[in-house]
Amino acid sequence: MNDRSAFSEAMAALGVNFRVEVSDAQRDLYWTVLADMPDVTFQVAVRRALKACRFFPTIAELCEQVTPTVIPAAEAAVAFEQVVKAGRYNPTIGTCWGVERVREQVGDVAAEAFVAAGASPAFESEQDTRSLPFLRKRFIEAYVLAATALRSGRPLALATGGTLIDEPEPTTRCRLTAGPDHGVVRGA
Repeated sequence: MNDRSAFSEAMAALGVNFRVEVSDAQRDLYWTVLADMPDVTFQVAVRRALKACRFFPTIAELCEQVTPTVIPAAEAAVAFEQVVKAGRYNPTIGTCWGVERVREQVGDVAAEAFVAAGASPAFESEQDTRSLPFLRKRFIEAYVLAATALRSGRPLALATGGTLIDEPEPTTRCRLTAGPDHGVVRGA
């Protein structure tokens, strides 16, 4: 922010609306923490807070007023398509997916949902278009749960419960059986 007087006026407006006296220390703290927020964005955040908040907004609440809302199911649908594209084709065995490849290309939440939906074997068997909607549903449900957990500060199961070991090479058949040359999750 550049306009200190407009900032001070907005803080005063928040104080009047919420019947709170804004101290100099509080004003300085908000100014310092929100320094990288453009003036126009701050004004929008204040206007929205005046309409939406019941109490004087914290810095985080002001930031939330101008943060785009993410719809987890829509985000999950996009991630599902990216996971499908992340499979590696091998002319001998067909398409095979690996957890680490999914994690690298689509992200941690998608990797968590990929494993919960059945990992590579599920994606291999679901090439039949009649079954694909069921796989998509399982993936989206798992993705929404994982995204919600992560956004609320809880760690993901793969991050806490186990380690990924030796993913299969695309030259071998992906299976659910445990062993050193199969992508299985160990732990938890």
